[in-house]
Amino acid sequence: NPASWMRPGGRYKLLRWPNLTEIEHSPADLRMIAALSHGYFSAEELAGVTGTSREDAHSLLNILSLLGVVEAAGGPLLPPALNPTAVAVEPTMRFGLFGKLRQRLGGARG
Repeated sequence: NPASWMRPGGRYKLLRWPNLTEIEHSPADLRMIAALSHGYFSAEELAGVTGTSREDAHSLLNILSLLGVVEAAGGPLLPPALNPTAVAVEPTMRFGLFGKLRQRLGGARG
């Protein structure tokens, strides 16, 4: 599911690549990030073009929005830091940033 600050059905594009040396990522995450570098996609479209699940696409979009590396088509995202319901991130989580965010946002993957 999209995070509270994300628009349901919204389309997003990568502004810049996240620092992949500091975050846990899978080959599917890399395919989705690469697709987002080429244009705007909704979670459903992103899942379709990369062969991943809609839940994984939502989870990645949520994470990328928290990192501040995606923009929404048709208007800016409300920065999570300004959103009182945003999730606090603890960088010491044993499963890394992606694992912590997925767990908090309900999109946990093994």
